[in-house]
Amino acid sequence: MRAISYVSGVVIAVASGKNFVDLAFLPLLGAAILAYVFVKATIEYAHKDGGYAKPFLGIGSPVVITIAMILIGLGWFLWRYTQDREFFSRKPEPVDPELAATVTHRVAKKEKVA
Repeated sequence: MRAISYVSGVVIAVASGKNFVDLAFLPLLGAAILAYVFVKATIEYAHKDGGYAKPFLGIGSPVVITIAMILIGLGWFLWRYTQDREFFSRKPEPVDPELAATVTHRVAKKEKVA
């Protein structure tokens, strides 16, 4: 079975069903669940009595805080994107096999203490 997955602007040929689930299905499922929770929480907390704090401009404080954090995060991303285009335009590179071998040997092994 060969499937094509589109992840982060990169087309990935997936050779097995397990890889398809790991590389495409689970991330999309996670995004859908987070979007559902965000929308449900926004509806729930948008009421004036949503949360312990006083409402801000007629909207529940948790929603105002959430929207403010999202806007700050997007602003930070856009600022970094304009400042460091080289970082965001890099292409994925394979790991050097010699480097990978040194990392796998460093996996914590439990040693017997006498």
